[in-house]
Amino acid sequence: ETDFSRAALASALGHLGEFEQARRVWAELKAINPQYTFKGHFGRQPFKNKGDIQRIAEGLIAAGLPID
Repeated sequence: ETDFSRAALASALGHLGEFEQARRVWAELKAINPQYTFKGHFGRQPFKNKGDIQRIAEGLIAAGLPID
């Protein structure tokens, strides 16, 4: 029930082809935090492997969700 977990869930759903579900989760996230952006939030996280961030972004993009 955090911004991080909702964004990660939306990405996972995008990778699975569950686009409507991904958009529903994203809409919940934006309703709770209208200022949320993927790049703003994930850019601050201490990922050792930047490829992990790219894979998360790819799931969001697949579902038609914004990463900016």
